[in-house]
Amino acid sequence: SDTAQVGCIPFHASGARSRVATGRGRLNVGTTSGIALVGAWLPSLLRLPCPWEGLRCCSDGVHALCSEAPLDVGALCHGLSRSLGEEVKPLVDPSLGARGAEDRGVISDGSTGGDAGSCALLAHDVGSSGSNDGRRLLAWSFASEPALTRPLRVSAAAAGVALNIHGLLAPCSTDRHSPQACLGLKLPMLWRLLPALRPRDTILIVDAYDVLLMAPPHVIQQTFDARGEAAILFSAEQGCWPDEELQDAYPSSSSPFRFLNSGVLVGTAEGLHRAAEAICRSFGGPSECIAPGRVEPGPGISDQRCYTWYFLTLGQAAKVVLDDTLRLAISAGGLPPDSCRWAASGALQCLDILLAPAAFHGNGIDGKSTLESLWTHHPAGLAALTPLVARCQAADPAATLSPLRFGHGAASPRGWLGHAAIARARSDSALAAFVDTSLCFDHTVRITAVRAALAEDGHRVAAACGRGHGGRGQARLTLQVYEVSGSGQFQLQRQAIVRWAQGMCSELTPLGPDGGPLQVEAGMCLGWRVAAPGDAAPLYDEPSASLGEDGGEPCAVGAPTVLWHRAPHSNAPGGPPASFVAGAAR
Repeated sequence: SDTAQVGCIPFHASGARSRVATGRGRLNVGTTSGIALVGAWLPSLLRLPCPWEGLRCCSDGVHALCSEAPLDVGALCHGLSRSLGEEVKPLVDPSLGARGAEDRGVISDGSTGGDAGSCALLAHDVGSSGSNDGRRLLAWSFASEPALTRPLRVSAAAAGVALNIHGLLAPCSTDRHSPQACLGLKLPMLWRLLPALRPRDTILIVDAYDVLLMAPPHVIQQTFDARGEAAILFSAEQGCWPDEELQDAYPSSSSPFRFLNSGVLVGTAEGLHRAAEAICRSFGGPSECIAPGRVEPGPGISDQRCYTWYFLTLGQAAKVVLDDTLRLAISAGGLPPDSCRWAASGALQCLDILLAPAAFHGNGIDGKSTLESLWTHHPAGLAALTPLVARCQAADPAATLSPLRFGHGAASPRGWLGHAAIARARSDSALAAFVDTSLCFDHTVRITAVRAALAEDGHRVAAACGRGHGGRGQARLTLQVYEVSGSGQFQLQRQAIVRWAQGMCSELTPLGPDGGPLQVEAGMCLGWRVAAPGDAAPLYDEPSASLGEDGGEPCAVGAPTVLWHRAPHSNAPGGPPASFVAGAAR
């Protein structure tokens, strides 16, 4: 697409938006290979194309950790591992190359962006329950110092939110009064991201060093939607900062939290783009923002000053609102140290607020002290966990009352998934039909794309990459939907075939079923049929409950347990149920 300059923001024409609207980056059952995170343990995770060239991303197992440092992705991940004291791997397997990345939806429609195979954006499908309206939520933060992001990363992982942290290792100063202040890079980096998104995409933006995130994606989206037609929802605080003289310019409110705070905000990509255009058009950049009524920029660089100007001058027309009810976040600056505490359920209780906020922002000196206390005294021991282990524990379906969910139950409108879609090391060639009892759903889902480790010529192969050999001309997977009708009784309801053309690698390329997505209703289980040498199972494993106590890898993946039919498969859709034997390790 052509790129134009709108103000000081590069804006890509509509073609760039349609490029990421293809949905090929969706991480559904069997499509997470090549990305170093537990995708299927995160609610409705999507993977979008790289937003610009030169960006390289690693992963701590849950989040995208991205930098423009002049390092190859391997060196970048090694450096982040040493800084964080955690295992960090490339977000996308660098051995795939450009073609492998394109097969997995990282780069769509032949467009280029970033270093092929080393960069992606993570987002969540937050379409309204029971619909497929394509709404997406992307969580974003700017950080130059990796080690200071741990509270945010661990809390977000437990809540089920995949973060995109950009700016790591940037050569800048954390002193906002310095000419090289990192705050001078935060807004420009966000503005570079916006053109890669759809106008209706929701973006959650949080400070990286003093925020705890405590709500899953669908709750964050509901909090934003509850404000009606708002384009941007800012968190609110009790003090007017950084320009105290502006407090009389704010509208009156019955809440003491009546001043804008930019530490936590959520808005549409279109609304944030309009704010960016106005700030750029008026000042040129964040370092030049001037408070209303002044003629010179105030001391220090502050994105909050820029957004305060936008709210006070254009906010009503631009549909910018403040979170004075503290549903989005509570800003602790100015609060007594004992104002917030953890309930036994893991929910945060602050003041006399009945509904727990989605985020806690420890702004100011006193806010930092409260943050430190909350971080070290959470009932589930947040401070002792890595993001990967926090997500593994929180997503465990057996832990129905886990305080790691911050008071949110396991049963939610979007569901908590306790199943990982990770490439298997080998394929199977048994001729049988399988019902996978780890893939029984508590809400309706649509299987849009899968990969499959298909045997070639009926033999197990190390590559597990069916290419339609043996005169078949194609490789195929028969997906089936079973209704559970009793103990060990399953009734086949429908099935659909996924086909890979000759020469196409079924393990690398996710494709959809014939006739469109396969729907699996609540209470039903997914299965598959292995009826010929070219047939085989989807790629997946069931997560182990082991968290590494025995010296093994945390959240290690083992072989699943399935129920299989010992007789030749002859079930017809809607026919009588067939008897299956007890679970057998495959």
